[in-house]
Amino acid sequence: MERMEQFEEEFQSHELLNEFMEQLAAMAGRAKLKAPDVEISGWIYEAGTDEAMQMRESEQKATGRDVPVHDYRGIFTRKEMLMRLRRESPQSLEWVPPSRDGAKRILPIVAFTKNGLKIAGVEY
Repeated sequence: MERMEQFEEEFQSHELLNEFMEQLAAMAGRAKLKAPDVEISGWIYEAGTDEAMQMRESEQKATGRDVPVHDYRGIFTRKEMLMRLRRESPQSLEWVPPSRDGAKRILPIVAFTKNGLKIAGVEY
């Protein structure tokens, strides 16, 4: 792969994070109101990744309809996110933002992109 193609893919990975960061923070804020003691994390599966294709297959089976290839995103517990990273990418654990209690928390976001795993954090 040429350096320019690599740069473009890397840039697209960061754009994907930026595109969904606020939406995931809003979802986490609503979840915090319902379950204030549960720590939340966000996830993004970029269209075309193995993870997104698995989600697409599950969605097609559940609905019985053909589903176009697209990005997936959502929230789940921090505990589940940490378990998955320990299993699949233990070296990435050092990049997960620390937990924080109080009115403002940090939402760790794990993005599975065509260019690898990306981790970010946003206040919510």
